Amino acid sequence: MVSMKKVSRSKKIDQKKGQKTTSKNIKGLQKSEVSEKNVKEPSQEITFRIQRVIQGKTEMRDYKIEVGRGDTILDCLDKIRDDLDPSLSFRRNCRNTICGSCAMTINGRARLACKEHALNLIDKETTKENTKENAKEKIITITPMRNMPVVKDLVNDMTSFWNQYKKIKPWVDTGDKPLPEKEFLMSIEQFQELEQSADCIMCGLCYADSNGVEAEKEFLGPAALARAYRLIADPRDAKQEERIKAVDNKHGTWDCMHCFYCTEVCPVDVDPLAQILKIRKMAVEKGSTKTRGAMHHLTFIKSVKDSGILNENKLPIGSIGGIFNIVGMFEITPVGFRMLTHGKMPSLIHHKIPKIEDVREIFNHFKKESFKKKDDSPVNYQ
Repeated sequence: MVSMKKVSRSKKIDQKKGQKTTSKNIKGLQKSEVSEKNVKEPSQEITFRIQRVIQGKTEMRDYKIEVGRGDTILDCLDKIRDDLDPSLSFRRNCRNTICGSCAMTINGRARLACKEHALNLIDKETTKENTKENAKEKIITITPMRNMPVVKDLVNDMTSFWNQYKKIKPWVDTGDKPLPEKEFLMSIEQFQELEQSADCIMCGLCYADSNGVEAEKEFLGPAALARAYRLIADPRDAKQEERIKAVDNKHGTWDCMHCFYCTEVCPVDVDPLAQILKIRKMAVEKGSTKTRGAMHHLTFIKSVKDSGILNENKLPIGSIGGIFNIVGMFEITPVGFRMLTHGKMPSLIHHKIPKIEDVREIFNHFKKESFKKKDDSPVNYQ
């Protein structure tokens, strides 16, 4: 019995030693892996092609600096200003994608300089202004934001952005609602509905890259409309219908061109386009079907439901309310002539696609789904 105990004890000791050795080996492997990761990657010489305003003249100037992995565009701009050219002007503040001050156009797209890493752009990116040749030559192009005047170098005058923002009255208006003793309460669902749009940091990137703003300067812009939805969805606000009416017009939600750039460039994933579409849906569901945008929307849906494909002859007429809108017909006639002279006029005979029943079944499915939601009046697609 004693010998058996000794044997068992010795086995346990050997097993423990083996476990210790194994754990040490694992720790050693982990340390070696960490040490490999911590090996500093050699810096690279990058050329920054920056738009400058020198004595009233706009020109592009090149600056070459050493850039390490992890250096942001803002870090690089700081280095250029500190070491090469103290006259370079740009805005900066938090360095943490919170304030939105360092908004500018980097490689042809509106971005925050504090969020973008220089070597990542060189490694991965090929855009309209940063071609493959530029990436190969390690060139990063930086210009001020579009759709706003330039004050100096990379600094924009954002007055137009803020003026459009003010038009939506960007504060909670409780109206005649009785004020609680402590604070207003809302459900988790209500908070989640407005949380995404409330994350906006007002950097102006969506406004800068919006095709709608470029085409129509009176367009409120994605940021203002996202904020408008945040207030419309806020249960504390008493002006929902007034707010919807204020942006349900030509220069409001219906001026959006669905370019998707606002959603693409937003640094905090507000998805302004989604907020704009929510307002449109709410407006139509509340009976606002006489604006041109709403008529275009409903004509488009009816055309696809009826034939499975867009009837381009009926769409412009339906968008103005029909052939009896004489003023509207005169407005769209020049467009028709231009289409005709450029060979863009669609066929006068419109055909349905095969298996149109499948398309209608999709419509019916989503119509039934919308009826299932509480307090949700679906759009009438008939």
